[in-house]
Amino acid sequence: MPASVKTTTINQRGEEVERYINTSRWKAKNQPTIAFADSDVPTGPIDKPAQYGPNVAIEKQLLELFEQRPVWTRTAITNQLDEADARVMIK
Repeated sequence: MPASVKTTTINQRGEEVERYINTSRWKAKNQPTIAFADSDVPTGPIDKPAQYGPNVAIEKQLLELFEQRPVWTRTAITNQLDEADARVMIK
C-alpha cells in the first residue's frame, strides 16, 4: 500500500487540482521522547522485554545504517528497509 495517494479536488476558483494525500499513520507505541535541553540522553537502546525473538538480519541492517548516521527518524529508517522488514520492525 503506498504511503501517498493522488486525489483530485476542486479549489476555491473551481479549478481541478491534483494533490497527494499521506495515508500512513503511526500507532502510538509509548516511544520515549527527549527534549533538546535534556542533559541525560541515552547512548544505547532502552532495555525492555522483547515481544518477539531477535531478527539478526534486520539488526545487522540497522547497525549498518546507524554507522552511516547516528540519528534517524522512524520514517527514514523504514524507508531504508524492504516492506516485510519494516513491518517486523514496527510491531
